[in-house]
Amino acid sequence: MLRHLRLLGHIETSLDRKRWAITPSVVFPITHGVHAGDWVLSGRRDTALLRQLQASVNLVFVPQEYGNGPATIYLRAFDNKQVFDKLKSIDRITIQTEQVGVRLARLLPPLERWKASLEALQGIRPHAYRTKIFNGKTFVEVSFDGKRGLYEFWPLPDHTSKQVDLRPQYMLYFDEDTQRWVRADWYGLRFLARYETGQSCPIQYHATTHQLAVPNGWRWPDLYERALILASGRMPLYRNGWLIYDGISRELIDALRDKLRLEIEELTNA
Repeated sequence: MLRHLRLLGHIETSLDRKRWAITPSVVFPITHGVHAGDWVLSGRRDTALLRQLQASVNLVFVPQEYGNGPATIYLRAFDNKQVFDKLKSIDRITIQTEQVGVRLARLLPPLERWKASLEALQGIRPHAYRTKIFNGKTFVEVSFDGKRGLYEFWPLPDHTSKQVDLRPQYMLYFDEDTQRWVRADWYGLRFLARYETGQSCPIQYHATTHQLAVPNGWRWPDLYERALILASGRMPLYRNGWLIYDGISRELIDALRDKLRLEIEELTNA
C-alpha cells in the first residue's frame, strides 16, 4: 500500500523505504480523459481541510479500482473565478495550474541517468549465496560471472535446518560498466534488465480515449509510472495482461518516448 500512496502523490519515502512522510496538500488539473476539467487533491487530506474545500467546491470521491489506495478526490466547478480565489485563500493547499503528470514527465531523466542515480550497495559477495538471474521471464540459477543483470540472492543450503526459504535475501541489479550493485523498486529493476538488453517497451495509445496500455511484464519504474498516475489521479486498470492508464496526453508520452525507449502502437478503434 505504501507504494500505491507514493504513486498517487500522497506520501514520499526514503531510499530504503523505511521512513515516510505525508506530502503537502496540492490541487492540480486533469486535462484529458474521462475526468478532463476536474481537479485532483493529493497529499494531506484531513477532515478540517475537506470541510474548507466543500465550502467552495463540489467534492467527488471516486474509489480506486481493486481497493488500490484511497479514493480519488475530484474538485468540480473550479473554473469559477470566485471559487478559485476562495481556494487560493486556503493557506494549507498549493494550487498547481500545470498538469503535474506532464510536468513530471518532462523533468524525469533518461533511464540511463536514473540507473546512475540508484543507491549502490557495498560489500555484496555473490559467491556467498545461491544466485539466480532474470532471463526475461523468470529467475534461473547461475554462477555469478560478472554479467550485468537482475539477480536474486538466496541463502546457501543449510542441511541442519528445516526452515524453507520462501523469498530471496536480496534482489539487486549488477551494472557491469560501473561494477556496482544497485537497488530500486522491483518493477524498476525488471524494466532496467530488459532495457539493458536493447529491448524497447511496447505500449498502445488511444488518442480518442486518452488511454495508455502497458504490458504487465513491462511495468515502469515507480518514478516514471507516477507521471502516468498523476495524469488522472487513478491507479491503472488490469485488462488481459495489460495495465490501462487514463487521462494520458500525447505530450506526456512524447516527453518519455526516448527516455524509456518506448515503441508506440497507435490505436484508432474503441
